[in-house]
Amino acid sequence: MTYLSGVGIGGLTLAVVLSKHFSNIEIDIYEAKSVISTIGVEIAIWKRSWQVLQDMCLDEEMKKRGLPPPHKGEAMADALVGADGVHSLTRATMHRELAAQHPSEGYEKYIEPIWSGTHAYRCTVNLPKFKELYPAHQAFSHPKISYSACFYTVETGESTPYDGPWVTDVSPEEVISVYDGWEPDLVQLLECLEKPSRWTIHVVRPIPFYVSGLAVLLGDAAHAMTPHQGVGGSQAIEDAYILGRLLVRPRATLKNLPDVQKIYQKIRLPFAAKAAERSRTNGLIYEFIHLDLPVGPNASAVASSHWEKSLVRPLDGWQREAVILPMQNHDVSHHVS
Repeated sequence: MTYLSGVGIGGLTLAVVLSKHFSNIEIDIYEAKSVISTIGVEIAIWKRSWQVLQDMCLDEEMKKRGLPPPHKGEAMADALVGADGVHSLTRATMHRELAAQHPSEGYEKYIEPIWSGTHAYRCTVNLPKFKELYPAHQAFSHPKISYSACFYTVETGESTPYDGPWVTDVSPEEVISVYDGWEPDLVQLLECLEKPSRWTIHVVRPIPFYVSGLAVLLGDAAHAMTPHQGVGGSQAIEDAYILGRLLVRPRATLKNLPDVQKIYQKIRLPFAAKAAERSRTNGLIYEFIHLDLPVGPNASAVASSHWEKSLVRPLDGWQREAVILPMQNHDVSHHVS
């Protein structure tokens, strides 16, 4: 039996992959929350993740599904998959036990998520009021411009404790004050906002491994990241797809399950870590606070040199495999001893 913790996008993707490719496996899914609520922002489904959805026959229609109440109590399983989000109890338990066994290794710092230093203000705009006050605003002449969220970063806030609520309603005046002195087009838009809320963005420190014993992490439990590339959800889908396809290989057994899980870790950990770092970097650049990219007359030349060095790199063999595996019917059975 496989025990899945969490019914987010990663946990449900893994359940579908396992069910589709291996009918004899029994799967139990557990969720701590008793209701489904809207927490988070929109995600970008990139080509590789879309191909995963196609393989699962979910590309034509995505239906909402009703979920049963959470099951309380204990369960026995052959494997535990922690897809339980940024607050992951699986990750916390894993690293709490490791910290007790190896007190000098610093595993305790991976137990709790940390503040990224960034707030996201989400709100709607009173369109009739906006049109009445600013009929010549460029938002009406450039319909591709959309308004969804404003990000504000406290430069010294990253990794510091945050004691307040992660999501809370705020006054329009708070949002406007954050952008005092900005260009008139933005300030005019903010003057007409309604029902703003402040979302305090938390992430998971780059963890050294996803696997401990027969427990394995995926999605936000393993690599919750900032939203500046919109790929957090897609990374969870890819985690689940790779892990699922490895688990249903004919040569994957309970005996070599730890080896199978480590193959998943070898493929996905560095790939997702790079996605998280690039998302963080994007946020620093957006807000002109990236230490390697100073704002000034030579900013364009400095940026070009920086991206040439960081993006033009050859892929190692396992990284190529991480790119190819979701695309083709790639045989990974030779990895499983």
